[in-house]
Amino acid sequence: MKRFYREAQEYALVYKRFCLDAPKYSPDSNGVYLGMPDYDRSYLAAQQHALSYERFYSNGQNTAHATTRDSSLNQIFDKYQDAPKESPNKIGPTGTMKFFGDIGVDLEGISMLIASEIVQSPSMGEMEREGFVKGWSALGADTTAKMKATTAARQKEIASPTPTGQDAFKRVYRHTFAVGREPGQKAVSLSSATEFWRVLFGPSGTPWASATTPWLDWWIDFLEQHHRKSVNKDLWNQTLNFALKCLADESLDWWDEESAWPGVVDEFVEFVKSEKRGATDGAMEIE
Repeated sequence: MKRFYREAQEYALVYKRFCLDAPKYSPDSNGVYLGMPDYDRSYLAAQQHALSYERFYSNGQNTAHATTRDSSLNQIFDKYQDAPKESPNKIGPTGTMKFFGDIGVDLEGISMLIASEIVQSPSMGEMEREGFVKGWSALGADTTAKMKATTAARQKEIASPTPTGQDAFKRVYRHTFAVGREPGQKAVSLSSATEFWRVLFGPSGTPWASATTPWLDWWIDFLEQHHRKSVNKDLWNQTLNFALKCLADESLDWWDEESAWPGVVDEFVEFVKSEKRGATDGAMEIE
């Protein structure tokens, strides 16, 4: 660092002379000032050294901060481990619930799903060291107090009708499928999916209800009556897409039965049309 600084000082006078003479010359396509005294090369060297110094200093600072932050996060992770000897890079259900409690997470609310997405929990009630450290480090939260504030801020963001809030909600929604599956399963049970939807599409998330239509209640009612199957990843993700479109236009004028929606969504539209709104409701007629 000292060498970079010293060399930059040595070239300071060269730079001043260059600034005085530069207007007299024009650079070629390579940026070289033709016909200019040799000190143009000295200036370029000075410029290079200055940039190198700045880059070195900046990276050094960032690395130092990241190292310190990651060290703090690893210590926090270690504090909540259930079995540090058997699973040094994993926190089980007991430690996870304790951690969530310490950062103010509601175990029955959306804040638990938010925190699980931040640390990329591999399954419900579990955390791994890599996801824990990377997740909180990326948000600059290296104390439980900062984690609590960050989670609360993310929840507030999700509840706001902004593009940023909607993007955050989508990330939490999609990750919920990963943590909601039972070990070894490729789908989420209908009972679990229903619970998650009530949280995600509830008051603290993105409420799935419009002026005249309680979409979430109708959706769950339909699935429990007619579907009664587990929810695979495609249906889970398409439910979000369908919900957002319903919120944008509850009349369903945008609906096209030829579109590539899952069959159960097609059946739900017919269910709404015939059993909830009535077959004579023009807004629900499918062309």
